[in-house]
Amino acid sequence: MLNNDQTAQVQPLSKEPEARSKKGIGSPVVLILVALICVGLITTAAAARFARQLELKEAQHTIVASVPEVQAVRVTEGTNKTTLLLPGDIQPIQNVPIYARANGYLVKRLVDIGDNVKAGQLLAVIDTPELDQQVQQAEANLSMAQASLSSAIADRDNFASQMFSADATISQAKNNLTYSQAEVARYQKLATEGAVSWEMRDQALKLYNSDLAQIEINEQNKKALLAQETSAESKIAAARQSIKSDNAALNRLRAEQSFQKVTAPCDGVITERLVDAGALVAAGGNSGTTQLLTMAKTDVLRIYVDVPQSDYRQIKDGNKAEILLQEFPGQTFTGTVSNMAGSLTADTRTLRTEVRIDNHEHTLKPGSYAQVQFVYNNPTPPVVVPSNATITKDDGLYVAVVQNGKVHYQKVTVYRDFGNKVELSTGVKAHEVVLLDTPDSISDGAAVKPILQQIASSK
Repeated sequence: MLNNDQTAQVQPLSKEPEARSKKGIGSPVVLILVALICVGLITTAAAARFARQLELKEAQHTIVASVPEVQAVRVTEGTNKTTLLLPGDIQPIQNVPIYARANGYLVKRLVDIGDNVKAGQLLAVIDTPELDQQVQQAEANLSMAQASLSSAIADRDNFASQMFSADATISQAKNNLTYSQAEVARYQKLATEGAVSWEMRDQALKLYNSDLAQIEINEQNKKALLAQETSAESKIAAARQSIKSDNAALNRLRAEQSFQKVTAPCDGVITERLVDAGALVAAGGNSGTTQLLTMAKTDVLRIYVDVPQSDYRQIKDGNKAEILLQEFPGQTFTGTVSNMAGSLTADTRTLRTEVRIDNHEHTLKPGSYAQVQFVYNNPTPPVVVPSNATITKDDGLYVAVVQNGKVHYQKVTVYRDFGNKVELSTGVKAHEVVLLDTPDSISDGAAVKPILQQIASSK
């Protein structure tokens, strides 16, 4: 049980909260103040947040506005079928200058420019009086040499017959010597025995000595005849050599004399006339050889073209080529690659290539300008960009490639330049984005906003 003091302490405690509650509920001013404070705080927070959003938008707008907009295109893929068009001059398969081969005066010229001629056809005639005289002199020299040969042969035959007679005389003298020797021996024995006189023995000895001397004379005559026969043989050999020499000289002069008639060396057309009848022409010498005519063999024509280093591996012997001429619009002629040089020309880095054209109907004329078109499959087709996408720098050609919104300058290699567009073999790939007319202010790694343009495909 509580005592009075404890009861007195408890009762005030039970009444205090009730009094405080009634006092708070009954204060509207405090509530209004609290509400106003809350509204102010909320308004201040909202205003600060709105201000921050404005600042972010302004910063974003500033950043966006600082990225330049630049015209750009997508790199397109070139066709794998490459057309190579090269200029060339049509030339005859054979161009033949015709010169005078004999000195004299042109008597007749039987052809003129534009005439078609056949091989062996007479073109002109030259009068050669001096050469004619030389031919006559050579004929006379040959006749004299032949006469000398006949005389030398006759002398040799005469000496040969005398040699035969000398041999017979020597043989007879030897027989006489044998007889006279036997007589000397017999008379020597008879004279010793006294059967004959010594005078008869001396006569027999005298006859023996005479026969012996006659043999020596005949031997000397034979030696003289042998020397004369040898001399005759030498004269015969010399005469024969003279005949060969004179005959060769005569043949040479007759060959030159045949050049009085100028004939066509092959089929063709006369393209140039350089002399007229009555002109003095020369065959060599200090004044030079006179050219009479020029003819061309035009049933087959040829064109020399210079194939660039980038394409020469695609052109082979036997490949076909189309020949285009402006005087034949819409018409093409077919040629064939016949020869290719063994090395590139150092100045132009091109390969000299010969294309031959069948012209048996003589439709095309030598000297015409033509274009030669090659078509081949390119295993590594190039890519195509407009020419204003390229940038020239000190160390080569570049393009500005856009990757992830940033610029990267890439060095490229030109395959072919068509003026308004360029084919590139290395540096960029198809479908990449490159800038057009790149400003100098844009550096490598700068952010840009590409505005894509449409270009025609090269396919």
